[in-house]
Amino acid sequence: MDQTSVFDFVLRKNADLVSFALGLPNPDLFPVAELTAAVDAVFKSPGDVYQYANPLEELREHIVRLMAMRGVTCAPEQIVLTHGAQHGIDMAVRLLCGSGRPIVLEEITYTGALSAVLAGDTPVHTVGTSGSLARSVAGLVGAGVRPGALYVMPEGHNPLGVSLPGPERRALAELAREHAFTLIEDDAYGFLQYDAEPRPALRSLEDRWVFYVGSFSKIISPGLRVGWIVVPDALVDQALVVKEASTLEVATPGQHIVARLLDGWDLAAHIGVLRREYALRRDVMRRCLEEVLPAGTPFSRPDSGMFFWVELPEGVDTGELLKVAASEYGVSFVPGDLYLSGPVQAKRNYLRLSFSCVSPAEIEAGTERLGRLLRDRGIA
Repeated sequence: MDQTSVFDFVLRKNADLVSFALGLPNPDLFPVAELTAAVDAVFKSPGDVYQYANPLEELREHIVRLMAMRGVTCAPEQIVLTHGAQHGIDMAVRLLCGSGRPIVLEEITYTGALSAVLAGDTPVHTVGTSGSLARSVAGLVGAGVRPGALYVMPEGHNPLGVSLPGPERRALAELAREHAFTLIEDDAYGFLQYDAEPRPALRSLEDRWVFYVGSFSKIISPGLRVGWIVVPDALVDQALVVKEASTLEVATPGQHIVARLLDGWDLAAHIGVLRREYALRRDVMRRCLEEVLPAGTPFSRPDSGMFFWVELPEGVDTGELLKVAASEYGVSFVPGDLYLSGPVQAKRNYLRLSFSCVSPAEIEAGTERLGRLLRDRGIA
């Protein structure tokens, strides 16, 4: 089942459908009043907000302070504004792999990264997702592969719902230094950690060989389409050239709105609210999955991000299962094969569940429907 078919299926209007499919931030948690005030202030300002403009220095200074919350020290000159994280990933791939050097992806990875890579002619090598990522990459390098970059999502991996432990992060940073390749760190969910003291970003361990991709989409609003990359010093000028080739500049109003919002608003307190609310939903889904899934079914226990990853028995086709789930049982999810590449690409028994846009009551109802579907289909 391809991506277009899946989204057509899960976006159909159905008031009774509980959707665990789309990994969107919850609109009930958007700071609507504060955004409205920022928008009003920006559009009452002089006409330069409607004009071509250089990157807004005030916004880059805000991002420097925000990066400090992720343990990263950087300068405004290293920050390049983007139209969200996807734009940053695309820029990183073009910048780091344009000379024909391959990119390394996990066999199970974010569809946006797959799209950015497959849109060009960059050679791709895949590594397994079980066990040590650093060990798998070291094995690839030991076999003679000389990558330009490794795409990695250390926090709240989409779709796997896992995070890299500290030793893995340090090992990856050491590998990148030793073999001169760049880690593309997609930190879209880095601020959404739930169980312990937040782990610092991978870039806090290495600033020469880590290309950091960040976004306001998950912590303020995705509709603003404002993100950023933190670029190693040696690549800043090249990054600006690549950006100009794709878009002259991030929309000026969006930059001003985010900067105005951050001028007098406690973003850290808002992130605390997001963590509490998403952790509540995560806890409910984890409990419900333990109750409704067949005994022994492997599924992730996320401590950050928005996703659970479930592995049903071999022979189950979750694309076909989705059709029945949505039309007859009133629950939807994303079939896992959309995230696969390399040797596992033919597998059809994975699914991804998102808990971000559903209430605890909807989670209970939707997982009960999912469990009933699995029992009725004899999946155990």
